[in-house]
Amino acid sequence: MRDQEAALTQEQLGAYLDAWPEWLSPLARDTKRLAAAGAWRDVESDAILVGKRSDFGYPAFKVILFPPLSDDLIQAYQRIHDIALSPPLLFMFRSLNGFFHLDLNVYGIPPSMAADPPLLDRSLWMPLDIGSGRHWRLKYSASSPSDLLFASRNVDDDGQVGYFMAPDGVIKAYGAGSRHALTMNGEWANLAQWMATQVASAT
Repeated sequence: MRDQEAALTQEQLGAYLDAWPEWLSPLARDTKRLAAAGAWRDVESDAILVGKRSDFGYPAFKVILFPPLSDDLIQAYQRIHDIALSPPLLFMFRSLNGFFHLDLNVYGIPPSMAADPPLLDRSLWMPLDIGSGRHWRLKYSASSPSDLLFASRNVDDDGQVGYFMAPDGVIKAYGAGSRHALTMNGEWANLAQWMATQVASAT
């Protein structure tokens, strides 16, 4: 652990997770399970780091949770990047600014990208930039231009599944790359339904 990572007790982590809204409970439950391998709070970024991974040669964790955002920061980001985030994502960002969970990656707003000019600060733990999804979406040819790429999952060595949210909150998945990934298309009625199924299937 680096000096700026402070260990969390199970009670401290539990209190943090229990404050989330009910629809995030699948992620909260699995985070508590994985926290048997330890949990820390990064002092600089305030990210929660859970379950250090021994299969990487650099600091990596099974779960990384990014702290909630203020409404002012969210509004500044949308204005600077000319992007309109849907109500479900705005609701999530007030509790959780994106996360990594095993092979699942939910994008968020890096705080430094809400500054003017926006600059990506690679020295801190931060979520992948949800605004950059407008460029990453190009590999998913079946997606609609009106839908926002907000999450992804790595599959095999060269495959990826992208998760797109429509303006009405419906979520669709499209695979790209490997043959396995191409079979992992799907649809969910809302973010809560998607969260319940995708956290359970992460590996």
